[in-house]
Amino acid sequence: MFNKFMNLFSSKQTDTRNQEASFANRLLQLEVNIVLKDAMTALPMKMEPRQVLMDIARNYRTSLEGMGIDMQKEYSCFMNVRTESELHSKDSHLQKGTKIFLKTDEGITEGLEQTHEDIPTGSYASFDRLREIADSEIKILKIKLAKTENEDSQKELNKKIVSLTRIRDMSDHIKEIFKSLQKRYESNGKRDSYDFRNIFNEYGRQEVSDLSVPPLKLYGHEINLLRKIWDLGNEVILMQSIITLDGDVITRVSPDVLGDEYRYLYDIHNAAVKTSISYWKILIGLVKDVVKFFTDTGLSLLGWG
Repeated sequence: MFNKFMNLFSSKQTDTRNQEASFANRLLQLEVNIVLKDAMTALPMKMEPRQVLMDIARNYRTSLEGMGIDMQKEYSCFMNVRTESELHSKDSHLQKGTKIFLKTDEGITEGLEQTHEDIPTGSYASFDRLREIADSEIKILKIKLAKTENEDSQKELNKKIVSLTRIRDMSDHIKEIFKSLQKRYESNGKRDSYDFRNIFNEYGRQEVSDLSVPPLKLYGHEINLLRKIWDLGNEVILMQSIITLDGDVITRVSPDVLGDEYRYLYDIHNAAVKTSISYWKILIGLVKDVVKFFTDTGLSLLGWG
């Protein structure tokens, strides 16, 4: 029992240090992007991470369909691999027709057929499939690119590859969030009792909207990552500036916006950078004042102040 408690305590300490390090890293760096977006709604990001994940997955799927990918066909060959204990825990809500590939010591055995409707939008399974679809399409387009000599065609293929790469890589990041959440449950001694449907966000949008499911318990840095993924979507980034506290500045500009006719974009970007730096100074000053307050208070209590 003592060892179990110490392992749990050590795990919580590690989680806290990771969150502190993540906050410190964000405080030491600014990132400003100018993004090209069609049909802008300007709606704010939802507060519930489950709905945010659904929005991101839907956006990625729409982007892939816009590239001419038959998503229904791609989803129909999806393989949902589960361990025996996972399958047992999901028996109560398995949909009729779901294809389960049961992973045992003897190998993987195939169950019933699954259709794309059975993969909940925003779940671990949906991002796993989106990732694989994007990765397969990247490989196809790279072969086409190597055989294409037309400059305009090359540019168009490169744009698609960049867009697909973001879908693939961001889906990987989101999958890591799910895996980290699963590890946290397991480290808290809940390995045999937690609900896989809850952890892997296997709910419908209506269930989440009705608040009939528990919230997804994510750390601050995980929510910030989702916010960045949600904000950027799969739009084209025209300009990006990264500024670090030690004075390094990296600015990236798309070749598509080079020239005097795009001067207004540079003005917008410069104004955004100045605003971010001003806010950054205020935030760092606030952290400095808080640290000074607690330091002075501690010294006073010790009789050293």
